[in-house]
Amino acid sequence: MGNTKPDIVALVGTKNLIIEIAVTSFSDQVKIDRLARKGIAAIEIDLSGIDRLASWEDISAAVIDRVGNKVWLFNPKAEALRLSAEHDAKVLAEAALRHAVTQKKHLDQSLAYQRNQIDGFEEELNRFRAFIAPENQADLRASLDPDGEHDDFWETAVAELGVEWDDPPDYLNVSVPGELIFFVDRRVWQAGIFITFIRRNSNKSFRGDVVYKWTSRCFERRNTFPIIARHKRLLPTDALGMFNLTSNPITFYLRALKKMGFIVEDRERWRILKRS
Repeated sequence: MGNTKPDIVALVGTKNLIIEIAVTSFSDQVKIDRLARKGIAAIEIDLSGIDRLASWEDISAAVIDRVGNKVWLFNPKAEALRLSAEHDAKVLAEAALRHAVTQKKHLDQSLAYQRNQIDGFEEELNRFRAFIAPENQADLRASLDPDGEHDDFWETAVAELGVEWDDPPDYLNVSVPGELIFFVDRRVWQAGIFITFIRRNSNKSFRGDVVYKWTSRCFERRNTFPIIARHKRLLPTDALGMFNLTSNPITFYLRALKKMGFIVEDRERWRILKRS
């Protein structure tokens, strides 16, 4: 047994069974690990609740008859079953992964085939990838209208809110995904939305889709990628995520105003909480 000094060693068939009697102290993990490394079956019997003056019959019943006071410290058969289950689970997981990879490959091939059947899809997808490419963002910003400071919406914001172009308030200068879809600086289109739908709105609420349509009429947009918008289920996974993220900067702006306490979502409408 080496350093292992059991209380009792029983012979079960042709194999040893270690029996530890726990009264005031119990087997620690070090001891349990030592038994496991040696592959020796061992149980522990908890006699901490037995009265020191208990009769032999009571002690015998606790040692032999009771079940709830006995625990396996190490069971070679259980360990073998655990290792077998782990092996089977690994085999099944690897098989599932191979199947998932194969299914994804087939799906990608199917989506690629369907994309090729739609006129202009691949060309528009390439334009969209160029639009979101980090290396192109500086050029897109450089193409914004340089006269944004003199735009009617911004000048209205200056007159009614006392804002300054070079030091705008947070609610008129929110960086949102997809903002470069507009040809004007975000301060301009956000001032337009804020003045029209919050500051001057005589109603207590407004619909988000109305804001979207209004901005489409008031502010020139770059290509809005209508083909992939109609067939976005065919987009590769990476492009789909970016398309969902960048296709509607209006929603992100309204959510930012919500966090700032100007509006709150109320079913399909935005309810106005404060106007300045």
